[in-house]
Amino acid sequence: MLGLVAFRKGWMIPPARRRVRRPRVYGAGVALTGVGLLVSDAVWLGVRDGLLPNPPWGALAGNGVLLVGIAFVAASYLHPRRGNAPRPTA
Repeated sequence: MLGLVAFRKGWMIPPARRRVRRPRVYGAGVALTGVGLLVSDAVWLGVRDGLLPNPPWGALAGNGVLLVGIAFVAASYLHPRRGNAPRPTA
């Protein structure tokens, strides 16, 4: 939920407001991290219960999405570039 709100509206929880420079990137990263954890855990539970075959490629994909989400969250703390920003037209 937090990731979707930050991505759509740019709203941040108060402890994160001071550090996050790009709230939409932060929101996408939090959402991707949640999806990665959900997929990875669901696949591992399916393998444990015998519902899915080994090797669990879905769990590896979930871990990849998790790492991409963490990279997005880390990138949200960086300052945006000034030189490549498009200029507003009046």
